[in-house]
Amino acid sequence: MKTFKDSLRDELHNQNISVNELANMTGIKEQKLTYYIKNISYNSLSLHEILIISNVLGKSIYDMCQLKDIKNITQI
Repeated sequence: MKTFKDSLRDELHNQNISVNELANMTGIKEQKLTYYIKNISYNSLSLHEILIISNVLGKSIYDMCQLKDIKNITQI
């Protein structure tokens, strides 16, 4: 199973988006994103930040984490 971090790296590469551009689109500090993506820091992103990133990239958080057999939160 892919992690969100793995999918984020892939999506940034596939969509040719730099960390700087992602920071500008999301309002999340570039340094925080860089440290997260490169495993420099143990700090993680909040669920809110993860949802913002998924939305900006046009992806579902379920797709980004390759989660299967999980109901949509709005259906619970």
